Amino acid sequence: MESYVFLENYLNDILNSITFSRLQILHSSIISPIDLMEALKEISQSLQNNVLPLFTYMSNIAQYIDIIKLQAYQLDSKIVFVLEIPLVDPEIFTLYQLYSIPILDNQTGFHHILSTVHKYIARDDDSISYVLPMDTEKCNQISQNQRMCTDILPYPIDTDAICEAQLLKPLSNLPKTCQMSMLLAQGYNVQEIDRNLWLLTISDPLPVTIKCARKDGVTTQIIETKILRLIPECIAFIGSTRIHARDHTEKYTNITYRSHPDQPPTSAPRRNSIRQKLQSLTSFRRRPNAQQESTEEAETPITV
Repeated sequence: MESYVFLENYLNDILNSITFSRLQILHSSIISPIDLMEALKEISQSLQNNVLPLFTYMSNIAQYIDIIKLQAYQLDSKIVFVLEIPLVDPEIFTLYQLYSIPILDNQTGFHHILSTVHKYIARDDDSISYVLPMDTEKCNQISQNQRMCTDILPYPIDTDAICEAQLLKPLSNLPKTCQMSMLLAQGYNVQEIDRNLWLLTISDPLPVTIKCARKDGVTTQIIETKILRLIPECIAFIGSTRIHARDHTEKYTNITYRSHPDQPPTSAPRRNSIRQKLQSLTSFRRRPNAQQESTEEAETPITV
């Protein structure tokens, strides 16, 4: 009877392993979590140039099961399972998301804008190299603040690097790879860039009224581009625009919430100005026109 139960369990394990391998799921019938972690520790100790994406702790076993790819095939009378465990470069890059922001030049009254084409850019901690992740949604999220991306190559941040990369380093002059345009902006623009986080772009001083729950509203006047964050149960009136906060928001520690008082260099080239309403300046998801739109990065680094 015991032999029969053992044989039945053994056959069930084989059937389960084949079924789950077809679904690309690493089931315990293929390898137990304890055995998997022991194998990962051995792999980690043998690596020289690359590292595993996570520490070899049992608390990370669920993340490893999610990112390990599984293949299965038959070899003679055996069923072979291949576990593709990703290896990563030990260098960690900080991810920035770029937004189009016209910056007022107080000397002329015109707005200066930088033309860029990339939505995301990431740099290393020493600002020596950068990468251009094309689509962060295709990156595997291995923790709350970290993503693992593939098929990206680092480039040096030198004088020939793209404009966005050079802006990540301290500069005294505008890099030669940056294209600056000038326009006469009118009005304001409100753009949601994260949960309960808005980017306010203005051309003239604008009153902002914030009212939370049953408290009286508080009105402040903003004179430059700002980032506005609302807590739940709060609403804000920006000109004729009404926005409200959503519940259950989280403030990520790796996002910089601040205003952007940066000014263009006084030696900026003077180009033909174009009158443009701020409401028509859209996100840089599409490439901005050379003399109508531009980008200035809102510093929102996300570790990748």
